[in-house]
Amino acid sequence: DGDGLDKLLKQQVRLESEIEAAGGYAIDHRIDAMLHGLGFVDEQFSQKVGSLSGGQKGRLGLAKLLLEAPDLLLLDEPTNHLDIHGRQWLENFLADEYTGAVLVVSHDRWLLDRVVSRIVEVERGVIREYPGNYHKYIELRNERQLTQARVYDKQRDKIRQEEAFIRKFKAG
Repeated sequence: DGDGLDKLLKQQVRLESEIEAAGGYAIDHRIDAMLHGLGFVDEQFSQKVGSLSGGQKGRLGLAKLLLEAPDLLLLDEPTNHLDIHGRQWLENFLADEYTGAVLVVSHDRWLLDRVVSRIVEVERGVIREYPGNYHKYIELRNERQLTQARVYDKQRDKIRQEEAFIRKFKAG
């Protein structure tokens, strides 16, 4: 039946458009690029997950998270188990391609310098927020600490002056 075939062909065209709009045809390329970027080689693509090392499983989990592209991505020490090329790839991906928000806990200063736009510091139960990357954070934190030291010194000098005044007039 010609009408039934036309209807099926139109449905196929519509479904293919939806798949393409959702990035379905590009997913294989995205998976390959992501796995290569995180240090996997083609031969590992067909390996069973159970045969991977702990570091490889961590990188595979990171790839899965990045492919899911959540609105908010929480990363705890994401550069652990990455070689220099994997670190550079992740930095570039997060800085240039990832469109969601990223909350990252990391000791990797280069990652923080390249990727973040704000740093939240928790020190002795006090939370402070700094705009900018890691380099800017260090600069602003040092300025704040210097200002605090100056205020402390002024307070200490004032206390000493008041104590001297009290001793002078108490003795007399």
